[in-house]
Amino acid sequence: MSLADSISDVGSKATRRWLSFDPVLAITTLFLIVFGLMSVLSVEKSLFTKQALLLGIGFVPFMIAFTIPPAIWQRLSWLLYMINVGMLLLVMFMGNSKGGAQRWIDIGPIGFQPSEMSKFLTVLTVTTFFVHRGDDLRSFSTLLLSLLHVIPVVLLIAIQPHYAAAASVLVGWIAVAVVVRVNWKHMAILFVAMSVLLGGYSAVSGKSLLRGYHMDRIGALFTGIKTGKKDTQGQDFQVNRGLISIGIGGASGQGYLQGEFKGAAFVPEQENDLIFSVIGQEWGFAGSIFLLTLYLVFFLRGWQLCLKMEDLWSRSVCLALLAVMAFHWTVNMAMNLGIGPVIGLWLPFISYGGTALWVCLMMVGLILNLNSIQSEEQFSRGAPKAWMR
Repeated sequence: MSLADSISDVGSKATRRWLSFDPVLAITTLFLIVFGLMSVLSVEKSLFTKQALLLGIGFVPFMIAFTIPPAIWQRLSWLLYMINVGMLLLVMFMGNSKGGAQRWIDIGPIGFQPSEMSKFLTVLTVTTFFVHRGDDLRSFSTLLLSLLHVIPVVLLIAIQPHYAAAASVLVGWIAVAVVVRVNWKHMAILFVAMSVLLGGYSAVSGKSLLRGYHMDRIGALFTGIKTGKKDTQGQDFQVNRGLISIGIGGASGQGYLQGEFKGAAFVPEQENDLIFSVIGQEWGFAGSIFLLTLYLVFFLRGWQLCLKMEDLWSRSVCLALLAVMAFHWTVNMAMNLGIGPVIGLWLPFISYGGTALWVCLMMVGLILNLNSIQSEEQFSRGAPKAWMR
């Protein structure tokens, strides 16, 4: 093949790849990112400048996830696993503390949170483990070994402590296990055994796995449900202030950048867990419904693309990444609406934070990557591209 033919072939493949770039998922993601930037700007201009810079940096991890072939991810699985565990160990010895938690590693002026990246890496490595088990995929030993694969990551995150992130990693593991169709009886046995072991540990040691403030938040939630009264000056203070902000927005909101209950720490850490309160206040019910519609389109389109993937690894990774983001969305919305405790899970693409944004971009980048490969294969077989159906 001549040099001109080689260049033409590369160009043809690149063209087919970008034509396979799913516009629905990509445009919905872009809208969510813009909505997030606008919300962060509304909270504080300096945070917007930093978030915009972090978004620019995030183009690099997005392109890495979008361009690296699945075979490379699988081949480097154990290296990724060691990097995952190594980063979490590094947090224990070199991490910075904030609010009683040691979760961050400073990279120059940027705070990097390895527990967030663990959600992405664990899905990749545990999926590879399952798929490589071949004929033993549905055996109890495979399920048990997959749990042992995940447990070190979960424990290292829980030690920080960051129980919500540890739960997200477990959600990713469960999602992969469901997609590869493990025996549900084996899963039930494993959950019962884990519950007994954890309960036995608490009984023997006299220590609860949850910390005092965790119990206080859960207790305040159930007390409020039972009595119909909120502890507005105690554990419910943050959520109550958020609900006031959402409620004052009414049907159409107070107007962008016009929210009166911003600043002066009316809602603590409003740019993070409770950023939806900014949206509810300034955009009102109409704006909130628009945002929720964007999420609905995002998850439904992602689900549709994942189900079209023919190989088990791609389908499992895709659906597990979606499950992790859906878990974040569900828990965060429950926090904002006062029907769940505040446990520190960001709203995908919206909440302020660099590592969280990068992880979301990598998740979307890999889903688009896997869909493009699937569409290229269909194109070569003469089938219509995914975005045309």
